[in-house]
Amino acid sequence: MQIINALLLITQLMLVFLSCGLEPVSDGGGSGTETVNALACLSDGTPARGALVQVIDANGWLDSIKSGSSVVVQQTVADSQGHIKFSLQDKSKSYNIQIDHNQEGSLVRSITTESIKDDTFRLNTYSMYSGKFEGQNDSIKELLLSGSNYRAAVLSNGFIFSKVAPEAYTVIGKTFNQVSLEIGICGGITLKPGKTTIDTTLSGSINHLLIDDFENGVNTTAIGKLIPNLSWYAVSDNGSCFYNKIIDKIETTQGTNSQSYVSIAAVPIDNGGTAMQFAAVLDKANAPYAVAGVSMTGINPAGVDISAMTGFSFRAKGKGIVWVRFETQNLISATKGLSNYTYLLSLTDTLRDYRISVDSLHIVPNIQSPDQYIWANDARNLIDIEFEFSTQTNTRGDTLRFIIDDFYLENIGLNALK
Repeated sequence: MQIINALLLITQLMLVFLSCGLEPVSDGGGSGTETVNALACLSDGTPARGALVQVIDANGWLDSIKSGSSVVVQQTVADSQGHIKFSLQDKSKSYNIQIDHNQEGSLVRSITTESIKDDTFRLNTYSMYSGKFEGQNDSIKELLLSGSNYRAAVLSNGFIFSKVAPEAYTVIGKTFNQVSLEIGICGGITLKPGKTTIDTTLSGSINHLLIDDFENGVNTTAIGKLIPNLSWYAVSDNGSCFYNKIIDKIETTQGTNSQSYVSIAAVPIDNGGTAMQFAAVLDKANAPYAVAGVSMTGINPAGVDISAMTGFSFRAKGKGIVWVRFETQNLISATKGLSNYTYLLSLTDTLRDYRISVDSLHIVPNIQSPDQYIWANDARNLIDIEFEFSTQTNTRGDTLRFIIDDFYLENIGLNALK
């Protein structure tokens, strides 16, 4: 009898799983709404009955936080068999799906009606995340985890997220005052299933914009966890490296036209964390170039306003002379992409902290008058931030390395990214 009951149970589970394909069904009204019928499963494969399902606008998450409105556009509850049903109001948008059960949860990022066909929402054991700020914090009263509805109060003894779906997050700090609501990036964290993470490295400054701390690897930037499509890249005259979100890895293409080489990768760093290594070889014969960076056009095609920036900071080491470049729309147009606001950094084998004033940026090459192109005006349309190994300051054929960690823009907050 026990064998028969076991076979019946297996048969029932197989029927449940066979019915859990995510087949979007049109509502027939012509509005563009798609109804999704799905199944939420626990880590052992059993239905996640009673699980809370929250649909979050992936691209609108930051705007919702800024305005003080809810990030959840729709929510529902899984039935006794784990079946869930919800509607995606705009087929062209990307959504995050947060599912929470008793001891397990899941956050699936940037889904569309096309990408979730024939898939399953499978939950994992919750993570616990707690800690304190590095240094003084007098203003941040609440923390949020990017792209989700997870939030925690900041108290005098720190903060704690007792139940969080395991995932990579950018940690957002939120202030409350009588004048306005301000938010800032405090750091990044990757949470593992069933693990407790204690963090004491978060920044308590709102106007201290973290571009990336690479604790989640080299892929989307810390800002890219809030605004999709902001990822690291590297290009040379003979190849390129770009982050592929679908397979969650850096894809590299290498040509055969020259001996130039370029790569970006996550590497362990002296302080026990993770950094990005940008490596390059410049061909001896041709006209080589090697650049790594991040484009801001994913936020706004016309660029973003960082005119209030007073400087930038990072930890770095390596070999060679790297050009730190801030590309603005005005200079790109005026010089056909030749000149940028640039700082030349001579790298050493010792990991060092660098804080560089905006006054140290110079137009390189200086083919336009600095008086005509003033930072306070041109920086209202920042297009890219790039690091370049130039043949003007490096030896061709050498292996050049730039290892960077904790890259911040000073006196800039998330409110500047519009």
